Amino acid sequence: MHRLITALIVTCLCTTPTLAANFTLTIDGKAYDLDLDREAVLRLSEKQELRVTLSQKAVVNFTTEHISFDHPGNLAPARTDLGDGVFQTMLASPRGTLVMIQEFTTLDPSPFIDLMLSELTKEELQSGYKVTNSLTTQKLASGEILNGKLSVSTSAEDEYTRQVLSYAGKESGVLVVTQIEAESTAEDKAMIETFWKTLKVSFK
Repeated sequence: MHRLITALIVTCLCTTPTLAANFTLTIDGKAYDLDLDREAVLRLSEKQELRVTLSQKAVVNFTTEHISFDHPGNLAPARTDLGDGVFQTMLASPRGTLVMIQEFTTLDPSPFIDLMLSELTKEELQSGYKVTNSLTTQKLASGEILNGKLSVSTSAEDEYTRQVLSYAGKESGVLVVTQIEAESTAEDKAMIETFWKTLKVSFK
């Protein structure tokens, strides 16, 4: 894979929670070190012990002032302040399945759909991929409708499907990008499906 976006994922994605070496649990002011999925014995006093296990939920929620969505617990969204009232959240699997959300607090991001799509497919076009774009919409469970474009990039070996959509409030809004490979895993497909089923946006 030689896509620009894949390289971006490698450098931007935060370390997943399951890779964290230690966690600290504080009880009545005393700290205890814990590891995920490993039972620990906490001695509270000479006569009292607790056996505890810290586990990661299979699906967890990510929430900001303007967006909310569920995602696999073993992946951690990376949120970045891009400046000028723009905040970017990126979630990606090891295979390169991607969700990227840009929150705009001072302007409508709808005019950036074509620009974003062009940047995402530029290297593929240069490498001989066939890129087909079409209009698309995505209706959220809460009723909001995102409008944008569906893009399919194909070569002899690969096929990638992307959506670039926007939702606008008053001089604000969100730009949403999803990317998945045709031969992606069931887990990656579920990641995208869960995202769309649970995504909530709040721009007034």
